[in-house]
Amino acid sequence: MKKLFSITLLFSLVFMTTQAQFHLFLEEQQTDYDGAKLSGWAFPVSIGSDQVLDDFKDFVKQHSDAKARKDGSNTMVAEKASIPALTTKRGDMIAHDYTSGSHETVILVFRMGYDICLDSQDWNPEMQNFRTWAKSFMAYHYQQSYTRRIEAVEKELKAAQKENKQNDNKISSLDKKEANLNKRMRKESDQGKIDERKADISTAVADRDRLIANQPGLDNRISTLRERIIKLTEESNEYQAAIAKL
Repeated sequence: MKKLFSITLLFSLVFMTTQAQFHLFLEEQQTDYDGAKLSGWAFPVSIGSDQVLDDFKDFVKQHSDAKARKDGSNTMVAEKASIPALTTKRGDMIAHDYTSGSHETVILVFRMGYDICLDSQDWNPEMQNFRTWAKSFMAYHYQQSYTRRIEAVEKELKAAQKENKQNDNKISSLDKKEANLNKRMRKESDQGKIDERKADISTAVADRDRLIANQPGLDNRISTLRERIIKLTEESNEYQAAIAKL
């Protein structure tokens, strides 16, 4: 059943990355979930990522004995999860993805009863453990997000490099074809055959020239994709460094 969430800001740590110009934060917030007011840790979703809940599902699988499932379009719950790094008690690990202002945010809640959850007031040591866990998930999500983006660009780069190699091979083949046709034409005495060879040479040269004309654009595309990979890698490293400081 889809649950209603409303968010109230309690605590904020904000970090501005210098390159991406994007606010990073890890904040304790309150949310109404299934009729109960619960506390949790919230952070901004990586820009351009629509898979934060999928990342949550994978992360929970790696760090608990529970399996997360969808609970509505923007919420995922791992019921009765045992996460010793947080507390000795079992609870429901909840992730809710929502839009706040100009950015998308995900909030994590560890609920141990209908209206009982980890918070800074009554469960401060455990809540700090939870913060460390949430921070680890935040780093994991950003890493996965950038890995997906880099892999997508690498796929484009591989296709462009393949096309570039094919063009080089075609140009080389057409050069050889032109040379062979010229050689054969010089041996011809029949004017009809000579004219035929000239037409074939003209076609081969035109095809080769079109490929050569396209080469600068393809080279620029390859260069741009390589630069994009470098930039994304640098951004990923910058985010990881920024998250570590939160």
